[in-house]
Amino acid sequence: MPKGIKFSADNAEMRKLGLGTSDFPILMQASKYKTPVDLWAEKTGRVEPEDLSKKDAVFWGIHLEEPILRAIPKFFPELPNKVRKDHRTYWANDHIYAHLDGRIGKDIAEIKNQSIFQTSSWDDGQIPPWYYWQGIAAMLCCTKAEAWHIFALLGGQNLVHRTIYREDCLNDIQFALMRANEFWNRNVKEDVAPEIQNESDLRMVYPPEATHGSVLITEDIKKKMAKANQLDSLISRLGKQSKDLKSEAKIAIGSAETVHDGEGNVLYTFTYRKGKTTVDSAKLKKEYPEIYEDCIKVGNPYRALSKKKGNDEQ
Repeated sequence: MPKGIKFSADNAEMRKLGLGTSDFPILMQASKYKTPVDLWAEKTGRVEPEDLSKKDAVFWGIHLEEPILRAIPKFFPELPNKVRKDHRTYWANDHIYAHLDGRIGKDIAEIKNQSIFQTSSWDDGQIPPWYYWQGIAAMLCCTKAEAWHIFALLGGQNLVHRTIYREDCLNDIQFALMRANEFWNRNVKEDVAPEIQNESDLRMVYPPEATHGSVLITEDIKKKMAKANQLDSLISRLGKQSKDLKSEAKIAIGSAETVHDGEGNVLYTFTYRKGKTTVDSAKLKKEYPEIYEDCIKVGNPYRALSKKKGNDEQ
């Protein structure tokens, strides 16, 4: 383990030293919030990792770990009663680590506090994929553990238990190890960006200072732009049709403020609303330039893909 770093669940400096279990869902493209490019940007210092210490969910997650661990024998008496806190950090190699919540004998116990809106992710005995890969990473670091147990408190009142057994996921453990080693050695140490998946990734890999030159159009680009133009045209036509139909319906409604069915249930309302309040920016800039300059907000730069006028190339 690298020296001089005291681990805590929200320690940003620790997360820069390697790949923790929470990074593996991103590596395996199971995260809903980040891509491998986002992870690469954090690990290479391009962006600062989010400060998790100020998040309420993280605060409660940490403080509920011990009570939930103590409750395991009561709610799941079939499990071994050797339940304990751990909070140590285990390293698979010099760049892959796992910080554990607890242990059940030699096995691993992971504790999660989930809101009521996340309960469907646990239906039918399933493990959310972003947690599954955390479990795989934990077993990668703790080689003596034969199982990874996750206990999730759903909506503050329903404690569920899921298990991954090592013997059932050996291939996934090896695949995760290969992917993590490749990411760390090539993407982080050699500073090679991962594959771009969306426009946010594109902005990260190619910021304004890195864009230049020209590229010869390919058949792939031609086909994609032609299809996009066709879809834009279709959207425009459908949008006009929709607007026209709504106008005709409004004319048919006339002076009425509501539309109801035969049983008196209101289906639509058609009422006047207050006009939108806006700021006259031209007047503000002219008469109060200092206030205008103090209040303007400049957004992040973006790249616009525009067709040159007079060019019919598709």
